[in-house]
Amino acid sequence: MIATATQVVVTEWTVTALLNVFGFGLLASVAGATIAFGYRRYSTRPAPLGVGILIGIGVVGVWLNGVGLQQTTVIDETPLFHHATATYFLGAFVVGAVGADGGRRIGDALARDVFEIRCVVGSNERLTFARSARLSIAVDLPGTVGDLAGYPPVDEAVKQSIAGETVLFPHDLSDTVLESRLERHIEREYDVDYARVTLETNGTVEHVLVGRRPAGIGSTVPPGSVAVCVRADPPGRASAGDPIELWSTEKGSTSLRGTGTLRATTDESVTVSLEEDVAGELDVETRYRLVIRPTASSQVYELASVLRATDETIVSVSVTVNGPLETEFVGWLPGTVLVLHRDGEVIPFPRDRVTLEASDELYVLGTPSELRLLEETEKSAS
Repeated sequence: MIATATQVVVTEWTVTALLNVFGFGLLASVAGATIAFGYRRYSTRPAPLGVGILIGIGVVGVWLNGVGLQQTTVIDETPLFHHATATYFLGAFVVGAVGADGGRRIGDALARDVFEIRCVVGSNERLTFARSARLSIAVDLPGTVGDLAGYPPVDEAVKQSIAGETVLFPHDLSDTVLESRLERHIEREYDVDYARVTLETNGTVEHVLVGRRPAGIGSTVPPGSVAVCVRADPPGRASAGDPIELWSTEKGSTSLRGTGTLRATTDESVTVSLEEDVAGELDVETRYRLVIRPTASSQVYELASVLRATDETIVSVSVTVNGPLETEFVGWLPGTVLVLHRDGEVIPFPRDRVTLEASDELYVLGTPSELRLLEETEKSAS
């Protein structure tokens, strides 16, 4: 009698449902552990509790939705709209959420062990005692934050919030690693695109420079020119960077209003860069005719678009008499020397063995760290 009753209660449907729910829990645990491991690795912080629950529900939901789209039954021909199916779904979601949270804890512990991330848990007094034992050091940022050369400036309010901040780091970091982690902290916490930190020999922060990624077309407009939007129908083969002529067809006569460069197009308007005096004479209500001028092909705007999508920027450097850069080889400089301007001659991509001379003007492409080394080289003799 007991065996018969057990067989009635624990049916094949129940066994299959329990196994499936257990599988959902394992799948959600693996997903939660993976996310928590990566989160701790790149942020040095534990993943929030809600992340584990959301991952568990999401993994189970995606799986069940995929099954529901392929068939109209779940287990042993049980319809989707049935109380047994609802119980099965509810159990899967609950077990998935619990499993993902457990995986989150395991993944976080594994990341802390692999990457040697120390966590101090306790009251304020215990934390103070731990810091006094040099488990961590307090790094004070300077009261003034400057602008990074070659990059658009950051808002003053953001720089003021960075100035004077105190950041805690492990005490056994080298100066290079500490600079890198400080830069990543500023970029992540204050939503700036680039940060550069320089430490003094005693470990204090000498200066902090921040910058934004260039946006818009203003940085690519030549000096003495402006970008304006006018009403015109561009030719079908027109593209950004093409030299253009802007013609007016008012009162039955055609006249040339100016020449410039095409920057962007829409259905009924175009953006062109023109000389300032020409742009000031244009009428926003007038419809102009756009003509592409024949000229040799140029990859200037392709280069500008590539530079805008990378971390590198271009700065100009002057070689002074008896300065640290005089008599140096071009190939020894940090970054890439794009142009060397010497005695009125423009030398693109000079060879590495070219020796720098006083009054040379260089245009160097490099990342913030490379440009920092170049700046330190310039100051080394001062």
